[in-house]
Amino acid sequence: MRPAPRPLFSPEHEAFREQVRRFCEREIAPHHATWEEAHGVPREVWRQAGENGLLCCWLPEALGGPGADLLFDFIVSEELGRAGATGPGFPLHSVIVAPYLAAHGTPALQQALLPAMVAGEKIAAIAMTEPGTGSDVAAIRTQARREGDHYVLNGQKTFITNGHNADIVDDAGRAISHDCTLCHSILAYDSESPFQFLLPADEADLQFADVFEVDH
Repeated sequence: MRPAPRPLFSPEHEAFREQVRRFCEREIAPHHATWEEAHGVPREVWRQAGENGLLCCWLPEALGGPGADLLFDFIVSEELGRAGATGPGFPLHSVIVAPYLAAHGTPALQQALLPAMVAGEKIAAIAMTEPGTGSDVAAIRTQARREGDHYVLNGQKTFITNGHNADIVDDAGRAISHDCTLCHSILAYDSESPFQFLLPADEADLQFADVFEVDH
């Protein structure tokens, strides 16, 4: 049975799909079982993905990206799914974390992080889920308190996709202002920040997504 036509994809998109499919068949599928046992994807695979244009395809050139459209990132996600590759968290890196930085990051932060994310030199994760609250964002207990020119972040996160290799973490927390009011915020910090990664969580029901737990 032939699949239904998908007119939203142009010939350029389909040529890119073939490129991504070959990459998955050559660089990912033969090694995925080994990565699953090791609870991690080698950083070199991320750099290869960057060299082949598989990361942050939608990102504008002004921010260090290729300036393509979001459908190219959707193709990467579809081809990873076609290969059964749950380990490389390219979609989260490209279409969940990067947009936060592109929309809300300072120019200095964008320049420092986004081009490196496109190249696969820096790997991004998002810390949302917490023990006891799951992914209920309204129930997040992690707190970020402003102290001078920085924030002190206190809390615990779990099930952090890409956590094993993360250089950049977008962390969801409840920001406490000087008058003690609360609001939900996303804070970005890099691997040089003083947070502690615990051992990889052995959660078989997650079907391997490079999962980590972190204490702040």
